[in-house]
Amino acid sequence: MGCLLLAAAPGARAQGWELLARTAGVQHTYISASAVAANQDVVVTGGYISSMQLQPAATWAPVATYDNGFVARLAADGHSWRWVADMSSGLGAGASMVTMLPGGDVLVAGTVAGGTQFGPLSSGIVNAAYEGFVARLDGATGQWRWLARLSTPYAGYNLVRPGGLTLRDNGEAVVVGTFSGTLQLGSLPTLASLPAGSLSQNWNFFVARLDVASGQWLQGFGVGGAGSDVASGVVALPGGDVALAGTLQAPYALGGLPPQAGATGQQAFVGRLDPVSAQWRWVQLTQVATWAESQQLIALPNGNLVASGRYQGAAQLAGLNLPNGPGPTSTFVACFTPGPGQCLWATSGAGTSRPMGRGGLCATPSGDVVVTASYSGPGRFGVLPPVPAVSQEGPDIFVGELSGTTGRWRWVELAGGDGGAVLSTYPLAGDDFAGTVQALSDQQFIVSGTFSNTARLGAEVGPLASALSDGFVARLTAPAPCAASAAPAALRIATGPAACWDGRLLRATGVPRGSTLAWSTGAATDSLVVTTPGTYSLTVSTLAGCDYQLAATVTADELRPSIPPNIITPNGDQLNDNWVIPNLAPSTHAWLYNRWGRLVYEAPAYDNRWAAEQLPAGLYYYVLRRPGACPNASLKGWVEVVR
Repeated sequence: MGCLLLAAAPGARAQGWELLARTAGVQHTYISASAVAANQDVVVTGGYISSMQLQPAATWAPVATYDNGFVARLAADGHSWRWVADMSSGLGAGASMVTMLPGGDVLVAGTVAGGTQFGPLSSGIVNAAYEGFVARLDGATGQWRWLARLSTPYAGYNLVRPGGLTLRDNGEAVVVGTFSGTLQLGSLPTLASLPAGSLSQNWNFFVARLDVASGQWLQGFGVGGAGSDVASGVVALPGGDVALAGTLQAPYALGGLPPQAGATGQQAFVGRLDPVSAQWRWVQLTQVATWAESQQLIALPNGNLVASGRYQGAAQLAGLNLPNGPGPTSTFVACFTPGPGQCLWATSGAGTSRPMGRGGLCATPSGDVVVTASYSGPGRFGVLPPVPAVSQEGPDIFVGELSGTTGRWRWVELAGGDGGAVLSTYPLAGDDFAGTVQALSDQQFIVSGTFSNTARLGAEVGPLASALSDGFVARLTAPAPCAASAAPAALRIATGPAACWDGRLLRATGVPRGSTLAWSTGAATDSLVVTTPGTYSLTVSTLAGCDYQLAATVTADELRPSIPPNIITPNGDQLNDNWVIPNLAPSTHAWLYNRWGRLVYEAPAYDNRWAAEQLPAGLYYYVLRRPGACPNASLKGWVEVVR
């Protein structure tokens, strides 16, 4: 789904995440998609098993059936829900996409199983494991206006799943999706993806026109062949054409283009189509060693098209090479002209092979691209530093921005959790699902998705507790542009107040999450122990695309060894009366023992004041332990008391 561009609310906000709303349940709850209304209210779709609560609290009670869906409207300030509309089902119901109509009403599409009630409207009997639907709600009240089914008269391998919807200039909707077997759109002729009598599952995709005023199907046709053919995104173009994105697997035939013979793997595609004549203008395909799929499609303000998806192995798109990703599966983002379908740029980022949904894609008012998807870290996004895994278990979520003209990654933000204690009882408890992203301005975005237990949204929100998984809606403020003159005030090199036993400790503080560090010595950690005088520089490269240069100078005097003396003469002459350790680090823990191993003195934070009070002359043995990052935290030795 594309995004609605709106003016941001006045008042500057700090960089980072702000949690607006979430779901909570005793089992799974989730938020799959969101759309922003003209007044900046947020309409979300999702679902739950058994029961659910909305936060902030809503004057609504969940239905008592097992696996249910909902559509809800959140006030722009995130303080209240304006309405909640139920999709009650015993076997499963949920909307996976939502868009706002020009008059303020809401259009949703998704799947149902086992029969579902949409307020006063009923899906009727669902024969297959799942079928599709499109429905319209009153944007002010949440009342269901009409329900249009995408059904099949048979069970078995007959399945229907909507993949995208868009509004044409004439006000009608174009709905695309995937089906196996047969597809019935109202009273229109039945579409078929299987040869008569076939028992094997075969996926084709459909393109259908829908009257949004009445919910009546106007036209529908199938596309594909004997392979797995999927439509996952659609955008209306000026003049009545639409652009589609998805997956094609030869052999297949596209009206108006030469047929593709021979077998291929699954190839991601973007193409342009007349939805009335079913004639294709052009199609661009990825060339891959294994498989690829397009998952989202939007139009930029200048009319160019941008698709996102994922692929495995090396890939090529319209002559542009996509490298092997950092893991088995990578995310791709590519830009095309709408006329001839020329690919202007293509780039890759971290991804996941797990079925974590389609993610989200959006354009900013100035024409840049923002994408959110799940990834299994660590991973890379262009020239940005490698991103870490947020959790050790399961995919996490990224949100990143690219230049709309070059495809260069500008910044990446991370979210996710590892499941915490829930992981021991549910092995998928650490999975985090990216939902959608909508642009409020060039700097602020609405991000939705589903998080696991102990998840964090950036460094600002969390950890969030969850029984298994819960949905979220958050406002994300993009990282500020890099300052050429100076690093952020919190980012600096702190010089330890005392030397380690074998050198001076330098530590980088205030480092943004996910940054990479490079010291002039070649070290790449956040701390450095130096043993010779000099100036030590540090380059901090952030996920916001900034490179900051820091430096610290260590003098010879500062490197004076922190070695305890081995003799004291506590005779009251004020000379060498106390055991004084040079360059003593704060919170150094000290223990002293006599020659028989009996503890005679202990100080958790030694302050250079031990004078062997009430102890006889002789040898004593010490153990010193320093906190922090010194390589050798402990030091053992002896000291003689001479009286």
